Amino acid sequence: MFNLRISKVKLKAFMRILFYMYTLKVHKKGIIVIPKEIREKFNLKEGDEVNVIVDDEGIYIFPRDDIRKYFGSDKDAIKALNILEEERRRERESST
Repeated sequence: MFNLRISKVKLKAFMRILFYMYTLKVHKKGIIVIPKEIREKFNLKEGDEVNVIVDDEGIYIFPRDDIRKYFGSDKDAIKALNILEEERRRERESST
């Protein structure tokens, strides 16, 4: 039987190698700065939009067009995604 216990230090080191994990600081109003290396890799420019997905495990940030490419040419799925985005926007606006 294998011992699956891994120290937090070893786990963080492994994640940095596997996933290119970065440590970012949250500034006033929740602002974070995406490192230049990442912005260049994904061709993100000032004013570009990104998608943020939140679940029980964490926060994930994707370039705006990236999430749609997973739907390919499935226009119904893309339409459903656009409807969901609009509903979420309305929920956010009504809660403020």
